[in-house]
Amino acid sequence: MPADPNRVEAIFAVVLAKTSPEERASYIDEACAGDVELRQRVEALLKAYDDAGSFLQSPAAREGITTDPPAAPRIDPSAQSPPAEGVPARASDRTSCCNRSARAAWALSSWPSGLSPSVAWSL
Repeated sequence: MPADPNRVEAIFAVVLAKTSPEERASYIDEACAGDVELRQRVEALLKAYDDAGSFLQSPAAREGITTDPPAAPRIDPSAQSPPAEGVPARASDRTSCCNRSARAAWALSSWPSGLSPSVAWSL
């Protein structure tokens, strides 16, 4: 008959509270009372617990160490030099003046028959 998982877990929890190996062995002998499969499962849990060690108790890397790329420097807009003469200061200034003329230039009615913007670019 397979060992009851609840019983295995209960014995395991009590054994963890024992401080010396002798106390652990004595309690396992008493709790398992000759049930070989139960003893094997408890001992397997104890081995896995001991092998795991305390890897979750401390951080994997020292504080301050990261694999993230360094942050890009922040640019203070007030420290930038003014735009060159004739160049719009903002992107919205550049696009708003061009949008009207671009729409007019690319309107299909403004192209000669048989010539479209895609054909014009390939010439």
